[in-house]
Amino acid sequence: MKVATILIAGVTLLAACSHTETTRNQNDPSARGTGYLEDGPTVKIDSAPSGRTTLQELDQLSREATLLKQKLRDAEQARQEADARAQTADIAQGDLARRNQELEELLGRQAEENKDLMDQLLKARLAKLRMERQMIQSRIADLVDDGK
Repeated sequence: MKVATILIAGVTLLAACSHTETTRNQNDPSARGTGYLEDGPTVKIDSAPSGRTTLQELDQLSREATLLKQKLRDAEQARQEADARAQTADIAQGDLARRNQELEELLGRQAEENKDLMDQLLKARLAKLRMERQMIQSRIADLVDDGK
């Protein structure tokens, strides 16, 4: 943005200075050799090393500004894509957390069902052992009765 602002200010200043310097220099023979008329219109900028910025330099600045704008657009697009990927990742993470919670609940129910099944199995074995004990006691009683 700074480059674009500087570029716009430079072009505006160039147009204003060109007009006044050209008019003034046409009537002043001592102004010859300053570069104002021979090299085309120039703008004096204090920060420039040579003291002048030519149209070629302004064109170069314009091209650089265009490239910087394109880089800015590319960076903005990349940021938007990264934001979209991050949002997708957040959604996926939320889905995974929800699914994980569902699986933990399912495992809890399965563990409860397994506990109930183990209780039933133990009760069935206990009943079988009681029946076998009764049968053994009954046989022992029969053998005792036969032995008397």
